[in-house]
Amino acid sequence: MRKRLARYGLPEPILAAWEKRYGGYLLPLQQRAIEEYRLLDGDSLLISAPTSSGKTFCGEMALMRAIQQRQKALFLVPLKAVAEEKFRQFSDCYGSIGLSVVIGTRDYPEYDADIENGKFDIAVMVYEKFNSLLLANFDLMSQVGTIVVDELQMLEDDSRGARLELALAKLRYSMYRPQIVGLSAVLGEASEPAGWLGGRLLLEKARPVELHRGIAADGVFSYRCHNTGVVGEEECLQEETPVGTLFENIRREYEAGRGVLVFLKSRAETMRAAMEFCEFAGLAQERSKREFFIDCLADEEESSLLDNLFSVTACGVAFHNADLTIGQRAAVEDGYRKGLVQVIFATTTLSTGINLPASTVFIEAQKYNSPGYTGQAGMEPLNWAEYESMSGRAGRVGMADEGAGKAVLFASSDLEKSILWEYYIDKQPAALRSRLAEYPREDAALDIIVSQLAHSVAEIDGVLDGTYARLVNGHTINIQEETIKALVEGGFVSRDGESLSPLPLGEATAMTGLSVAGAAYILSGWDVSSGQSDEELLFGLLRCPDAGQLYIPRNSSGGRVQAPERHIIADSPLLRKLSRMRRELTDDEIRRAGISFLLFDWISGVAPLEIENDYRLHPGMVGNLARRVGWLLSSAAGVIGAADRHARSVIRLNRLAFAVGHGAPYEMKEIANALPGLLYRRELLELHRQDITTVEALLGEGQTIVGRLVSSESRLKKITETLQHIKENAMRSNRHDAMRDLAPQSIEIDGTPIRERFRVRINGQTINLTGKSFKYLCRLAWSRITNDGGWLYKEELEQGFNQARYLYRLRQEIGKDFLPGWPLYENNRSGYYRLVAPADGITLNLDMLKNNPDFEVRQIVGDMNPQQMTQ
Repeated sequence: MRKRLARYGLPEPILAAWEKRYGGYLLPLQQRAIEEYRLLDGDSLLISAPTSSGKTFCGEMALMRAIQQRQKALFLVPLKAVAEEKFRQFSDCYGSIGLSVVIGTRDYPEYDADIENGKFDIAVMVYEKFNSLLLANFDLMSQVGTIVVDELQMLEDDSRGARLELALAKLRYSMYRPQIVGLSAVLGEASEPAGWLGGRLLLEKARPVELHRGIAADGVFSYRCHNTGVVGEEECLQEETPVGTLFENIRREYEAGRGVLVFLKSRAETMRAAMEFCEFAGLAQERSKREFFIDCLADEEESSLLDNLFSVTACGVAFHNADLTIGQRAAVEDGYRKGLVQVIFATTTLSTGINLPASTVFIEAQKYNSPGYTGQAGMEPLNWAEYESMSGRAGRVGMADEGAGKAVLFASSDLEKSILWEYYIDKQPAALRSRLAEYPREDAALDIIVSQLAHSVAEIDGVLDGTYARLVNGHTINIQEETIKALVEGGFVSRDGESLSPLPLGEATAMTGLSVAGAAYILSGWDVSSGQSDEELLFGLLRCPDAGQLYIPRNSSGGRVQAPERHIIADSPLLRKLSRMRRELTDDEIRRAGISFLLFDWISGVAPLEIENDYRLHPGMVGNLARRVGWLLSSAAGVIGAADRHARSVIRLNRLAFAVGHGAPYEMKEIANALPGLLYRRELLELHRQDITTVEALLGEGQTIVGRLVSSESRLKKITETLQHIKENAMRSNRHDAMRDLAPQSIEIDGTPIRERFRVRINGQTINLTGKSFKYLCRLAWSRITNDGGWLYKEELEQGFNQARYLYRLRQEIGKDFLPGWPLYENNRSGYYRLVAPADGITLNLDMLKNNPDFEVRQIVGDMNPQQMTQ
């Protein structure tokens, strides 16, 4: 590998890191990509190949080509879990040789500013975050040399395919031409998406490790070899019941020391099957396995699911589904890679992107579908793409036993065997479809306008003419006059003749990822008045179209809500509101009420075991639900603020968004942001109980408390290292304190309008600031006066990515020559900013500010103590 790749001038540290990670040779696909398809010369291409053929490393080589050219590189993935896995891998491999690796998902806001400002070498991003980047700073693409799009077949995914297609269409329409490398499963007619991406097609149908796909029935496994097409048979164990047959065949693989994945149709079945298999096979718990998982999961909050997970993993068996927390899923995956787990019973959470190879895969050929008109999920067959992804987990390069992998479906009769064979084994890959035609036109138009790529209907249509839908399906996705009219009337865009420009509401809607319909509901269909309790706010918000079908188990209450007794005793405002309806509630109302009570318990500190018992929902699903609703609350705050409506609700919604997303009081936000993902909910709650709510307090008494709370040595080490970095930053910040004598002794936020600017006086000298800079200075001054310590989180300055840019602009407007030693603000590197000025020297002009055209400036007036203002 090293000798072959050295010809392309790649730096030695990169070659050494690759050799250590991947070994000393290239797979056939990788050789072709370099030598025939000019991957390392910067040519764009689509690599369509089976799982385990080496596509990902092709993408990594393209990333390094960009780094070699002193450009930036993006690696795009469909799922947050995949992004986290790639981020860990890339950080280990490339961070150790000095490259800056960042991650872009909603769970890692601490990297947002670095991504938008281009302070990285490699960014691993989910598709939606990539589109947000194009909305916030499209011109960053001038610095990007390579974009790798992993799992490109997700273009036809009904939930995220359209937005990915639109993002790539915008890129193709723009003047920027980075190398685009698409990585996809084998596709039919793959030359079409390759041409759309502006590159060649590298099609590889063979796998480095052979795979036998087939059907087991009546004691015979009939299969077809993937590479040769040869049909064969071998003996398969057969028992009286389907479960017995499955378990006997799993036990044979387990006893032979081979890794097994079993894909089942539901979360409940994966846990039940794991426990029943351990009993069926008479597996004994092993101390080394139990100790590994106890160390990994020692800090997880108590739940019945965790007890069951401990029980089966000690036997070398696990289950993997959305009921597990992020930490629990990571422990299962890590245990499997280390050989401590041999069998995983999983849902489709494990079928896309996660690198867990197996010798044998057993697949249940059906799944639950999304709730339909009745609100109840039904059964449907796996589609061929899902089967292809699941079966492709078998027979992977680098496994100890690199013999042919096996992907097994079970049939109960010759007829079922024939049907399954035709549908899954004989079927050929289908052409890639587009979902963009189903995407709301108003959302597509607003997205393009906010990107600043188009300023007229004709230009919007020009972008849409370059979509994959237009190329392949012949769909003409034109924007009609009524679409633009609706955006104008809704306050999303402004129109001057033929010229279209985004308004703050439009920017907030697109940047948060809300739909136009969702933003309209938030602004006009949702009661956010101060008289609404938190439960009532949540109940109303869950009607928003962007809430989706959030899941909670149904009850048979006959049109009544069955709330836990504590809500009845507390005389819940939401229960009173529902009882006043004097009718049976709809299924949707019951669902929304249940979620509202659950989330209220979650933010109130109710233990997961109690929530699990009351709502029949396991911790992973509670966490997923909380993060989704937390995002929705934060997005709602953004659009309400941008629309200048119900302004005083913005702060409340942002605080509730944090509480819901983290399951902890808002006062813990500073600490949670300083140690992102490192402190769990129970630790945040305990710190809050002991009145440790600031980073300063955490660095003192709080560090001892955390040391007692955290049992995992690896996590405690990360926390300790992070706190040390915070201390070092604080020492650097103290150097700002040494310059405080240079800071102004008086800052008067006067606010008198001067044309389109607003007056401030610093040490008596008048400066007229633009509206945006004036608002930023107002908010920094407000926080310096009212908040203990004066720190202000970046999203309280403004939603999105642009805070650092506008702070820099504010500094420039104040002037380099005026108070040149004054740093203006300091940044604690956790997303918080503070004005460098004495609080007692700051005054604000109440009469002027309360009439300012910006609602956020007017909002400050309502939150201030009049003694802190001039009249």
